[in-house]
Amino acid sequence: MKPKNLRPADTLRRLRHASAGLAGAALLGLPAGEVLAQELIPAPLSREPAPAVRQPILTPLAVDDGWPFLKPRESIRDPLEPAEEGPRRADEPLADPAALNYERLIQGGDDVPPGFTGRRRPHPPDLVGSDYFPIEDRWRLGFPVWDRYAYGSLLDPYFQNVLKGDYPIKGQDIFFTFTGFENLFVEFREVPGANGNNIKPNQIKNDFFATFDLFQNDNSFRPANWFFRLTLAFELADVDGLQGENDAAIQELFIDKQLAIVSPYYDTVNLRVGRQGFNFDFRGLLFADVNDAVRLFGNYDANRTQWNVFAFATVEKDPISQFNTFDSRNQLITGANLFRQDFIFQGFNVEAGVLYDADRAKNHVDAVYFELAGDGRIGRVNVSTALICAVGRDEFNPVAQRETTINSQLYALELAYQMDWFTPKLSFLYASGDANAKDGNARGFDAPFDNPFFAGAGFSYLQREAVAPGGVALANTFSFLPSLRNKVFDPVNMVNPGLMLFNAGFDALITTRLTALFNVNAYRIVHADPVNTKAEQLTGQPTSVGKNLGAEFNVGVVYKPLIVDNFVIVVGSSVLYPGATIRDLNAGNGEPLYTAFSALTLIY
Repeated sequence: MKPKNLRPADTLRRLRHASAGLAGAALLGLPAGEVLAQELIPAPLSREPAPAVRQPILTPLAVDDGWPFLKPRESIRDPLEPAEEGPRRADEPLADPAALNYERLIQGGDDVPPGFTGRRRPHPPDLVGSDYFPIEDRWRLGFPVWDRYAYGSLLDPYFQNVLKGDYPIKGQDIFFTFTGFENLFVEFREVPGANGNNIKPNQIKNDFFATFDLFQNDNSFRPANWFFRLTLAFELADVDGLQGENDAAIQELFIDKQLAIVSPYYDTVNLRVGRQGFNFDFRGLLFADVNDAVRLFGNYDANRTQWNVFAFATVEKDPISQFNTFDSRNQLITGANLFRQDFIFQGFNVEAGVLYDADRAKNHVDAVYFELAGDGRIGRVNVSTALICAVGRDEFNPVAQRETTINSQLYALELAYQMDWFTPKLSFLYASGDANAKDGNARGFDAPFDNPFFAGAGFSYLQREAVAPGGVALANTFSFLPSLRNKVFDPVNMVNPGLMLFNAGFDALITTRLTALFNVNAYRIVHADPVNTKAEQLTGQPTSVGKNLGAEFNVGVVYKPLIVDNFVIVVGSSVLYPGATIRDLNAGNGEPLYTAFSALTLIY
């Protein structure tokens, strides 16, 4: 808890001293009124250094037969530390309260604020003749040095720190936070090549993100009036088979302004403009990206209802780092969604939304998505589900080689049952496919920019790797949809084979520091005709592939040596056994494909 207008420790100490003084003033020859005036109502202050005058404070140290034993003492760090001096003589004069030094009064003498406070604020002006004085810096009030208080340092982000927004950097309401994110990633992998030979593009990446936030109000009692963020991204990459690349980018840059507070619970309406992150749904099945946007959002009913209205004018990304550039991609993504907590069942949340993708990068595509999703708990079962329907028009589809009408669907369901430290899961996903690639009806489902957290997520081979046997893109990096396109550079392609995914797995919280994950996935395309058509376009030869895409198992371990997320070690591995679809496109090569990786994440 951050100190506000009051100094709890100092106030409690003064009240205790004053009450003790009333009880024992007669024993020490002190008028009770003088004790109260001395402890609770400081006299006018001077900013000049105070002379070394002993200031008696009455402190109860023990209780004997129900009577407090009182001794005067100097102000010391620990209020429970035994006094070193004897009783004050009745004829000894009281120290002049006006001689008290401001720093010793406000900061409690040797008392200092906890954590790393940064630069202290200037002293208040002298108020000669006044019984009160202003405390201009209400955040940096001192506390006694005691083992119950943590004092931290500049390098410690967990105790109070001016770099973490615990103390203002300007005035009393302008705060700053710095977040450093370092991720060292090493991966060994094998993927299908273009001529039936598997390749091993192993890679080492070192990513660093530096985020600077500046905002008004500290969010303890009310949301910030405005919020500014800048995130700089840097990457050193070495990928086998590709030229090593170093990249730097402005990954985030936005200003957020609070427009209104709409309820006594501080529900707000905000406008955010600039490069920002956004996830359209619970599991990233439709759109999850950081890009240039204008977003109006807010909440209501004590945050039980949240809503977004947005427009993204997307930019191109670097092909290796995936960092944002400043080159327009000629794509506009607009939409709105609404979230509601505790819908029908307590702990179960729903989302309804609409998204419009107007892509002019290559062929003109206009696609409208409608989504209804749920995520949360029904009884003891964790349920996550989504239904997405897409309609629209593709002016010239590259697979169908003609104009197409879009009508496709996706359905996903995950059930998990938590049993103490062990949570088994079952998942199923169906993305519709196109039975006839040339009939003008595009019935295969594709998403504008998905990043799914589903069925093993980043530990899954088909979600981690770009799988393109014979040049036919059956999966993109962080997308298992067989869209037959590069999701970063090409518009959505609804003439695709579709996908059925079956998953069984578990999460195991082995210790508070160690979590293990295991999944078995089976994949099958819905219709083979779009794959055959695309392969024939690339090779000029008629192609016929099977529908079994393959099966995989993946395992992952997440280790947090300090329990918290500031130091995380992740190790994962996955093996995909190719089915007929991959083997037929890869010249009959059915060797297992694998990935093994480790990542070290440090966060300040």
